[in-house]
Amino acid sequence: LNLVFLIFIFSIIEVISFFLIKSSNDSFTRENIINDKVRGDWNIEFHPGVGISHALKDFKNSPNSESSISKNILFTEKVYGNKAKKDDLKILTLGGSTTDALGNHFSGNEGTWPDHLGLKLSKKLNQNIRIYNAGVGAATSSQESIRLFTLLNYLSPDYILSLNGINELYFLDDDYIDPNNYYASRTILGGLKAGYIIYQGKNYASSLKPTINKNINYLRLFLGKNSNIYFLLSKIKRYNSPNLENSLNYKLDKLTTNKIHKAASYWENNIINIYNISKLKNRNYFVILQP
Repeated sequence: LNLVFLIFIFSIIEVISFFLIKSSNDSFTRENIINDKVRGDWNIEFHPGVGISHALKDFKNSPNSESSISKNILFTEKVYGNKAKKDDLKILTLGGSTTDALGNHFSGNEGTWPDHLGLKLSKKLNQNIRIYNAGVGAATSSQESIRLFTLLNYLSPDYILSLNGINELYFLDDDYIDPNNYYASRTILGGLKAGYIIYQGKNYASSLKPTINKNINYLRLFLGKNSNIYFLLSKIKRYNSPNLENSLNYKLDKLTTNKIHKAASYWENNIINIYNISKLKNRNYFVILQP
């Protein structure tokens, strides 16, 4: 009886293991991995050089950084083309989430726009194209300036390309009224306000008093969507989205209009600075304004 019972138990374990392995293999298709990993659920950390960056584990897990030869968490480095000669055309790309090297469901599951640019240019020019993608979600033109200062001498690109403009809306936040915050990162300002700074996977908290309505997005960026705290706060927060008719009839007040003009001036000054710094190094800079 004991032997029969033991065989029965082992048989059940074997059947269960078979189905678990089968379902696991079925779920680990590339499509499912991409859908799971390329969603923009990034882990944003403090970086002493530029203010914000992705966590190292995100660079290891994202399908869009698989072919990168970079060991740096500020950018991916990819070569497009298979020419034997080494005179690669080098391009540094800057921008926010639509440029972000790790990609998301908006910027591309099977490659970001810099990836597609590299592929097309290598065929058109019959030359190897080396692209350093230093885009990062939530970046403004101010963060692009800082990244350029950090990476220009290090990478010595031939061209610098920016796709930006939309994140300048962050400059409308009250945190940017103080001109000292001109080059501050939105996520760093939010992390300080919420009492969170994450550096190399560790939390540095001065206090734990987040204002639910204002800091929910900052907490999301610093804790990630999988955080229990994020889920708890997201259930507490109430979203009151205006309907389309109200949106169309909405008129900007004078204060908001002034903030928009100030945000536009920040963008313009940053673009001029990036252009001038690039020219000083005999590099060409192009900017594409994102609507």
